[in-house]
Amino acid sequence: MPLDGEFVGLQIGFNAIVGNNFMLGIEGGLSSGGLAGLVQYVDAEPILGPVTLTEQIHWIASIRGRAGWVMGDWMPYVTAGWARADSTRTTGFMQTITLGHSGWTAGAGIEWMFAPHWTLRAEYKYYSFGPMTYEWAIGGPSIVNFNFSTAEIGLNYKF
Repeated sequence: MPLDGEFVGLQIGFNAIVGNNFMLGIEGGLSSGGLAGLVQYVDAEPILGPVTLTEQIHWIASIRGRAGWVMGDWMPYVTAGWARADSTRTTGFMQTITLGHSGWTAGAGIEWMFAPHWTLRAEYKYYSFGPMTYEWAIGGPSIVNFNFSTAEIGLNYKF
C-alpha cells in the first residue's frame, strides 16, 4: 500500500533570468502534515519472515537548484537537490522508531504567471533516502527502502 496524505508548506527562493529566456534559481522548502501507509521490510529477520509496518512522514525539507525556460507567461522547469524528512515507523509488535533521513530529491514542473507578481505551479518530485537500517527490540535489525514521490501545487508571490 503506498503512502497517502496531504502536506502544507512554505518555500522561499531566488530566480535570475540568464540571456533572453533561461532561468536559474535556488529555493528551499519546508512541508508538514502527514503521509501514512503500510510498507513491508526489504530484509527482515529470518525467524519472523516478512513483517508489515506503519510508516508516517511528519515533515519534509529541501534545498534545490532550479532551471527553466521562460515562454511568455509559462515556464517549464526541472529541480534537484538535498532533502531531509522525519518519519515514524511502528511494527505489528507495537515498537516505534522515529528517525530523520537525509537524501536527495529531483523533479519537474510548470509555472504560470497569471497576474503581475503572482504565479501558480504544478510540480512532481521524487525523494530518495536509500535503504535505512532499523534496530528493533524484537526481530533484530531490518533494512527498509525509504523513497516516495509527491505531486504538488503552489501559489507564489514574486518580489
